[in-house]
Amino acid sequence: MRSAIALMATVFVAVWLAGCGDLKLAPPDNKEAARQHWVQVRARMKLQLAREHLRTGRLAEAETQLRDILSLDPKCGPGHVLAARLALEKGDLAAARSALGSAIELGGESEETDYLLGVLAEWSGDLTGALGHFRRASQRGSPSVECLVAECEVLVALGRPDEALDLIEKHRGDFPGNQAICTLEGDIRTLRGQYAEAADAYRRVALAAPADVQAQIQFGAALARCGRYDEAIVVFTRLRDDRRALPWTAYHSLGRAYLEKGNVVAAAEVFGEAARLNPNQAEPELWLAHVAAVQGDWASARQRASRVLQMDSRHDDARLLLGYACLRSGDLDRARQALEVVLRNSPRDRGAHYLMGQVLESAGLGNEAAVHYRQADQAAAPDPAGPSLAATDQPE
Repeated sequence: MRSAIALMATVFVAVWLAGCGDLKLAPPDNKEAARQHWVQVRARMKLQLAREHLRTGRLAEAETQLRDILSLDPKCGPGHVLAARLALEKGDLAAARSALGSAIELGGESEETDYLLGVLAEWSGDLTGALGHFRRASQRGSPSVECLVAECEVLVALGRPDEALDLIEKHRGDFPGNQAICTLEGDIRTLRGQYAEAADAYRRVALAAPADVQAQIQFGAALARCGRYDEAIVVFTRLRDDRRALPWTAYHSLGRAYLEKGNVVAAAEVFGEAARLNPNQAEPELWLAHVAAVQGDWASARQRASRVLQMDSRHDDARLLLGYACLRSGDLDRARQALEVVLRNSPRDRGAHYLMGQVLESAGLGNEAAVHYRQADQAAAPDPAGPSLAATDQPE
């Protein structure tokens, strides 16, 4: 009990000596001033507690403290700023705007009020206005991490990712190794197709937070995306060895890395584990169908592709693979039926046109096949993230 009292006394003295800053505390020189001073110090202490509650996501506790703060000191500008943040957390834009107005009226504009005005503008769909507020916030001094991240995100949303990367580079020395900024850089570079640079950005996050599973998954996926399959396998194998519950994205990247390295057996084991853990999810089953096709097991490929379509009848990747497996196993009628549905849904699907050409050519319909081959040449390229039929198209 004595230690608890001593701790409270220490906190009180520290807060008192530090002063209230924007609360402009005056030294008590009479009984009323002393009372007001104590009220403001209590408000300041509760404000610190409320900010900590908000930072850790304990919104109810933060709201309780906020009510006490504004009851003690209705003119507490930082308290109204906190009220705006809480309102934003709840998605109440009107309340946030009202609280910010009170905060600015009581304490003037600041980096934090500019930032929150930017958030309000962004959430209201005014990206240009949001960018202006975030930039004003940054110009009041060295930008905070949240302000820099927000400005970069708005630049990306406005279709200006290169400016966002330039901004990150400009302030790299201000926040060396900051995980939020490194993650944002990785995300933007991935968007730009700069996969090697994205992997380097995610590596910095992974090294700084070795226990952060999501950071490790992002890093491993980036390594696989830029063709560094051996490194990706090491990252994901370490996560599996720790017996962590991994999302499908981790299994997907690891399985693809094994396939690219030609280790079909390991890929089948990875996708099989994912399918067991996610029995109602179509994607692991689709990749197992792809593995079966790579192995030339057309019966299994057909069975698994059909199972995917039972889960999701609109899954044209599975239908395309089914058509391919039927073609390779000699069931031309079933192959043609599957591919006709794909082409009805996606008339410019290159893979579907090419396979339909093969089906028609195998059926002796050379002229019709030639039409589809021409359309395949003119059609859009397939999604590189999806299962590649080219990898399975080996001579028998």
